[in-house]
Amino acid sequence: MRARSFPVTNYWIDVTDQGTPGTYVYGSTQAPVNFLDFNRGEPNNANHHCVGFLGEVDFRWDDAPCSSKRNFICEMKTEVYDVR
Repeated sequence: MRARSFPVTNYWIDVTDQGTPGTYVYGSTQAPVNFLDFNRGEPNNANHHCVGFLGEVDFRWDDAPCSSKRNFICEMKTEVYDVR
């Protein structure tokens, strides 16, 4: 499998602390996030509750207002078919 390269830009990921500030969960499942990769100085605002990748700093995380316009990365379940 070959890795795809992403344009250097900012992306939303499915991480938020909207329920409890400072406690990060996956928005779609509310499962706790066990790995954090914030850029230096982030998170930096109590009113920023959505998390994204910063393309210009090696895709480290930042917190930002959820209303900010960014591209997004989604997780999809795939079906595996036996074609024999």
